[in-house]
Amino acid sequence: MLNKMFSKILATTLIVGLLGLMLASCLHSNDDNSSSSPTVSIGFGNAVNNRTGGGSSDGGNNSSNRGAIENPIETPLRIGLLSPRTGALRDYDLGPVRAAELAVNDIKAAGKNIELISNDTGTDPSIADNSLELLLNDEVHGIVGAYSSLVSTSIVDKVIEENLVMISPASSTQTFTNYPDRGLLFRTVSSNQLWAEVIANEIANDSSARRIAIIFRNDRFGSELAQGVKDRLEATGNTTIAQFTGYEFNRPDSINIASQARAKRIDSVLLISFAEGVDILYALIQHGVGPSNIRMYSTVEDFGSKVAKNKIEKDRPALSAEHIIDINPTPHPEGDPLFNASLREFAPDANDVVYNASTYDAVVVLALASVVANSVDPLEFAKEINGVTKGGRKCRSFADCANLALEGIDIDYDGASGPLEFNDAGEPSTNSYAIFTYGSRGEQGPAKVVIAPLKDSE
Repeated sequence: MLNKMFSKILATTLIVGLLGLMLASCLHSNDDNSSSSPTVSIGFGNAVNNRTGGGSSDGGNNSSNRGAIENPIETPLRIGLLSPRTGALRDYDLGPVRAAELAVNDIKAAGKNIELISNDTGTDPSIADNSLELLLNDEVHGIVGAYSSLVSTSIVDKVIEENLVMISPASSTQTFTNYPDRGLLFRTVSSNQLWAEVIANEIANDSSARRIAIIFRNDRFGSELAQGVKDRLEATGNTTIAQFTGYEFNRPDSINIASQARAKRIDSVLLISFAEGVDILYALIQHGVGPSNIRMYSTVEDFGSKVAKNKIEKDRPALSAEHIIDINPTPHPEGDPLFNASLREFAPDANDVVYNASTYDAVVVLALASVVANSVDPLEFAKEINGVTKGGRKCRSFADCANLALEGIDIDYDGASGPLEFNDAGEPSTNSYAIFTYGSRGEQGPAKVVIAPLKDSE
């Protein structure tokens, strides 16, 4: 009898409790001022819209007029950023870090729950491996990085093994195009093949470059790019490859390299390097084959200004830069023209480097894929990454794209770096490159921007 009575009391208590919870839920859903709702409102992206020009390409209402759209994802999307605070690419760190922070700020302003955790990789696989382990311990869902192809190739297998998404804003190694990545590897820049095409085309059409020395850092990035240029120059027949020399990037034998270049009686140099290339540069000058005497092509961003204004190594003399041409990836002409100004306003200490926009876009693409998949599970939102960059309705900000996606509209995010249009390999189908010439004091001339693959007429 006692057991039956206890059972009735328990059942009554449970029913009353459930009714109370249901009533509380109904009251809570009508409380616009509540801060504990598990839904995420997306649609209040005015700050983003003002920066990008706002709205989707159909000229419809901006996202703030659509009202809040409920997204049931409560778990934050955790992004790990792996960037080179130290090492030969350290000058490329602060701008991309701030760009990633700006992306997170814009995404949060639109109502998406997202977190960013940043760690150093240097240009050293051992540092990168330790930093990756820290991010794994933080249970991130996706990796933005790395920036060096050497570093990226050293960690990618571990990332895939952990079922995480990895999207690099800078690694251009050709290896990644057909990598066995289980659909988890992406990047917001194209491969070295397109870069090599642009460099070779400029050299082949330069009457001052008929006998060239190609000097490159002997890592995956340098050797791939150098070989790509060499193959294309040999195919044109306009330029003789007088010297083809790779160097160990941590201890370049600069004097021997420069001595060989002089002996080959070259009239031009292509230097594929990072910051360590300055040692080779000064050795070439000492041997009479530097930019004061012959044409020099470089893959170091703003190289002419840096050497002429003594910004690389303070104890080195300043140089004339009038024979220097540097060729580097650059945001697409259809990218966001206000992005750099917006980044400087957000973070005045951000330096202006080419990978700022591609870093911003990498973070936004991951967040949009998470919205479309309605999940922070990497195996789920990875399936949506290519799709959010092409084929749908054009949109220029996270807020606008997210609103369209949550209305069931297929989206095509054109970001800070321009149209992405990922192919099946998870990388842009085209890429833009800036070609800069310099005055003797390092004053930079207007950029010539080309889009690869090149047309036959180029």
